[in-house]
Amino acid sequence: MKKIVSQYIFVKSEYKRVKITVNEIQYAEGLKDYLKIYLKDLEKPIITLMSVSAMEKELPSARFMRIHHSYTISLEEIEAIERNRVFINGVPISVSDSYTEEFNRRIARQLPSKQID
Repeated sequence: MKKIVSQYIFVKSEYKRVKITVNEIQYAEGLKDYLKIYLKDLEKPIITLMSVSAMEKELPSARFMRIHHSYTISLEEIEAIERNRVFINGVPISVSDSYTEEFNRRIARQLPSKQID
């Protein structure tokens, strides 16, 4: 049976539940027990008591990927890739060694077949 993925999630932030549209998420950064969720149209991130792993489970895996112990990103929001870093909204985010192979495999699927590294 196929898992139905919601177009939005709710997270608790500042004593209320905030609705976040999945399409608006650029990336999420883990800070110990908290998560900073960066959105397209919001200057400041939404901060919530949640782990990167818990957030990862809520997001569609076809569009989001964990690339570091502390980061889950929207693959659609990547502006550039340089060595072991991706750039989202001008922010460099490291791809850790343990996620590099899977990241490269997923990115390679998006490249034209004749393109060379």
